[in-house]
Amino acid sequence: EELFRSGKKTPINFWVFAADYSKKINKNLSFEAGAKQTVSAFHNNISFERFVQNMWVKDDSLSAEYDLNEDYSAGYASLNVAINETTQLKGGLRYEHTNSNLGTQDVKNIVDRHYGDFFPSFFISHKLSEKSSIAFSYSRRITRPTFDDLAPFTYYANANTLLTGNPSLQPALSNNFKADYTLKQYLFSLSYSKEDDAIAQFQPHTDSVTNKVIWSAENMINQKTASLMVAVPVTITKWWNTQLSVTGVWQETNAVYKGEPLSAQQTNVSVNANMRFTLPRNFSAEATGQYQSAQLFGVYRVSPTGTLDIGLKKKLPARWGSLIFN
Repeated sequence: EELFRSGKKTPINFWVFAADYSKKINKNLSFEAGAKQTVSAFHNNISFERFVQNMWVKDDSLSAEYDLNEDYSAGYASLNVAINETTQLKGGLRYEHTNSNLGTQDVKNIVDRHYGDFFPSFFISHKLSEKSSIAFSYSRRITRPTFDDLAPFTYYANANTLLTGNPSLQPALSNNFKADYTLKQYLFSLSYSKEDDAIAQFQPHTDSVTNKVIWSAENMINQKTASLMVAVPVTITKWWNTQLSVTGVWQETNAVYKGEPLSAQQTNVSVNANMRFTLPRNFSAEATGQYQSAQLFGVYRVSPTGTLDIGLKKKLPARWGSLIFN
């Protein structure tokens, strides 16, 4: 068998500069504005070596050093309006401009992009009574590809599976809608989003020549998601309290796979439960569980997953504190 080893080093420099201004015009009206500048620089060193004649030899065809310089400027303004004692309104507009350049010492401008866009947002809430309220929001957002998504390095997971970046990735833009209804401690939430050019990581491709599986991030045509979430507190006894949330999700992914259009739909559910127990002799316990049914991840489905965390606490005399087991 062929022996090989690979490694990666990524020093990161990151700076953020921000300025904000707010003005309360009157008791029902306030204004906010601000600007932000984010600057980042990555130097990524990928090395790949083969074990030949009892020594490690660097494979230059699979090794490289990449530099990514990225900055984006943003300016925003928002208006908060108290229409009356029960209705609040907030509207905002944000502009972002991005400069992104990726290259190596030998190949410059593998990625050289300059783009900007506007991102509006809107939020309104209305208090129906002392115990209930409704709210609606809309926002437009951008998701930029990360350095590891972009850099065209080659990183071997094993002899037949490798990961690489995709310098042709585009940023994803989404429109998001959400409606909430609150009754005492009960929450009902409905949301819908459509993300164009959605970025899906670790999408599989098979190289027919080398018979290797290649994983890289890809832009989907779009991804649509609708969800309904219900969160309720449940008091089972005086010593047993539960916070339960259930979310039902419908997903649709539209993509191109092996040169052909692909459309996949999936309905899934996630359940989160947090239980607290008050026990005798200054003992208490907590259990948190989460279950996620099968869901879409780009062009493939992910099997169901679940977690369970438990903890036990014993409160000691004041000078000794507490003893906790998790």
